[in-house]
Amino acid sequence: MRIIQLSLCYSGEEKISLVTDIGFNEHETYRGYYYLQKDCYLITAVKHFGYVKVTISGYEDPDTIVKYVDMKELEFKSFWETLSSLRLEEVIGVYSTYIEFKTLTDISKALIVKGWIDKYQLGVLSHPQYQDTSYCQPNGSSYFWFQDEVEFGFNDYLLRLSKLGLPIDLTIKSSIH
Repeated sequence: MRIIQLSLCYSGEEKISLVTDIGFNEHETYRGYYYLQKDCYLITAVKHFGYVKVTISGYEDPDTIVKYVDMKELEFKSFWETLSSLRLEEVIGVYSTYIEFKTLTDISKALIVKGWIDKYQLGVLSHPQYQDTSYCQPNGSSYFWFQDEVEFGFNDYLLRLSKLGLPIDLTIKSSIH
């Protein structure tokens, strides 16, 4: 599965400065904005409604604004392995409680086959067993957006995504044991 961006949220925005322990740099211009360039990715950490939101994408310059439609689509697997290698759970001290990713590829037909429904006929798919899980294309957007609000550890969450019907490669190597 190819995506353009993956974000994880951790409780406790006051813990944001802990990311400097694993190589993040504080941005000179934007207060509370940290970034790390790893391989060919830009990883950012920001305060976001009481959380530390860590986002990885396939562009490298923290000062460049890129339209979603122009972003590089890369394998979910490579984003996941890179974030896993940072050991964010250990650094921040809690499991992630929210995940979202954006893709330019519509997987709604595959999700419907797996039992997802558009309960209110608004173009927002949800899994019948999980109230806080959704997939949609926001109005006028070039991307599709998956959101899931659940506390999870890196290894456990891949299995959840697979059970939800997302086309995820379960052979991902996680550095969290």
